[in-house]
Amino acid sequence: MFETIREVALERLHASGEAEQVRRRHADGMLAIARSAHPSEDAESDVAAVLAKRQDPRAELDWAQENYLELGLEIADELQSLWNASGPDERMRRLERLLDGAGAIPPELRARPLRVYVGQSLWLATTSKPSG
Repeated sequence: MFETIREVALERLHASGEAEQVRRRHADGMLAIARSAHPSEDAESDVAAVLAKRQDPRAELDWAQENYLELGLEIADELQSLWNASGPDERMRRLERLLDGAGAIPPELRARPLRVYVGQSLWLATTSKPSG
C-alpha cells in the first residue's frame, strides 16, 4: 500500500513540474544531516547504525551523482558515520563512481573525497595482504 501511495505522489510531483526543486531541497537537507552526524567516539556506533538503516543517504547520493555531482561529493564526504557502519566496500564503490565523473569539479571540492578514497585504498591493500 505504501508503495502505491509513493508512486501516486511521485506522479503528481512530476506533473507539478517541481520535482527537480524538491529533490534538490531533499539532497541539501541530507547534506545538512550528514554534516551534523559527526558524533563523539562513544556515540558513533549509535548514529552510524541509524544512518546505515536508512536509504535516504544512498538515494540522495545516487540522484546527486546524476544531477549535481558537486553536491554528491559533499554528501559522500560528510557521511563518515554511514561509511564506518556499512564498511569500506560501499565507501569505495560510491567514491569511485563520484570521482570518475568529477573531472570538471574544482580541485578543492575533489580533494577530500579523493584523499579518503586513496587512504581507504592503501588501508585495504595493507590489511588484505597475507602475513608472512
